[in-house]
Amino acid sequence: MTLIITREMANGSWSTTTGKESSNSKGSLMRICLISTYPPEMCGIANYSMELAKSLRHYVKVWIIANKVGSYKGVSNEGGIYVFRCWKKDDIFYPIHIAIACIKSRADVIHVQDHYSLFGGPLSAILFPFLLLLLRFIVRKPVIVTLHSVIPRSHLEKTLFQKYGLGAKFTFIKRTLIIFIVKSIGLLADALIVHN
Repeated sequence: MTLIITREMANGSWSTTTGKESSNSKGSLMRICLISTYPPEMCGIANYSMELAKSLRHYVKVWIIANKVGSYKGVSNEGGIYVFRCWKKDDIFYPIHIAIACIKSRADVIHVQDHYSLFGGPLSAILFPFLLLLLRFIVRKPVIVTLHSVIPRSHLEKTLFQKYGLGAKFTFIKRTLIIFIVKSIGLLADALIVHN
């Protein structure tokens, strides 16, 4: 059985159905924009996104807004999956580059993959809610976020921060910032999927 996200023609709301194809309110094939790392990037989320895109391409138009890797830049069509490589890890402007790419894709729905280090280091994680703000209020499309890891509050301690090279000082501030980021994601996303 295949699960398809569709928009109801009458009221513009989104629902899930099963079937062969999904169309948008204009009658054309729905466009889904996946924001993620993508092969040749070597990470589990890149592979997950590739497999998800391969499954979805039979039912909807799929755009991957991916990171630049080596000589892989620009737009390519990889077996019916449009890959637009427009952002780099640790680039503080990555939210703007991604939002512009989403506008160009003319997506009906945006699906963002997230992990604390997916877009780079700690500063990139702090900027993630800004990306969601841009997608929600500038791009103005429904946003689904898949969280590939969630740290329980009880683990937000000095040893965790030391383990990831964030030092042992200011634990309260770091804990508060992570809680703020996670709560912001919950408030700004139209739907959440949690993998842990």
